[in-house]
Amino acid sequence: NTLYHIASISKTFTSVAVLQLVEQKKIRVNDHVAKYVTWFKGKNKNGNLENITIKQLLSNTSGVWRDGSTPHWVTGKFPKSLQPKGKVDLIFKPGSEFKYSNYGFSVLGEVIKSVTGLEYKEYVEKNILKRLDMKSTYPDYKKGLRNTAEGYGRIIPNHKREKFGHYSANAYAPATGFVSNAIDLAKYINALSIYGSGIILKKKSKQLMSKPIKTTEDKDKYCLGIEIYKLGDKKIYGHGGGFQGFLTQIAYEPKTKLGVVVLTNALGAP
Repeated sequence: NTLYHIASISKTFTSVAVLQLVEQKKIRVNDHVAKYVTWFKGKNKNGNLENITIKQLLSNTSGVWRDGSTPHWVTGKFPKSLQPKGKVDLIFKPGSEFKYSNYGFSVLGEVIKSVTGLEYKEYVEKNILKRLDMKSTYPDYKKGLRNTAEGYGRIIPNHKREKFGHYSANAYAPATGFVSNAIDLAKYINALSIYGSGIILKKKSKQLMSKPIKTTEDKDKYCLGIEIYKLGDKKIYGHGGGFQGFLTQIAYEPKTKLGVVVLTNALGAP
């Protein structure tokens, strides 16, 4: 029952939300992001932001910077707006490479808001969490949450583990804000798997979500908010997360229909 910051597992919820809107024919994955987020503009030698698609953000192939220009991972003060004072940095030509980006997934939250007229948190609560009866899952940390694990740093010889405070991810919630527990995430994995119900996504959308797009730095395959890696001779689908004091992972193996949730509240945990 203990609550943990699940960090980048949040990206899977954002992907589900986007693909729900695709099912409803409100958007297409190949639509340009600038069609829905008017300030998402600018260009440099690597290309034009206005040419970046929703699919490229979902697959971490857009080329936008990893975390924007604010030091929120150091200060714990995540911005409430994604619109930078200067230009959004474009690291490489969109679609040409893989580069993990919390900022990119957070922009997808702005797309969801623009299309639905609902705040990101309100949309996922109504269309994912309530549908799956995930009563202990929150799109972002908020003060007053009970039974929340404390996060700790790595082991340093002759020192106590550093204890971290709790942070709200604010505008970065679609990428890293979610708080949940093992019971709720087990429900989620079951629904997300290709054999699960169609409560949150149709089978066709799940297949699209789990289709490889690019190879990651770790030689795994990244899809649309889902990562595929090998464990022995098995192909595993899932996503991990890392927050200040927390390391997490959800995974499922289609052939055995086995799902696993691992939540830890210490960095450097095995």
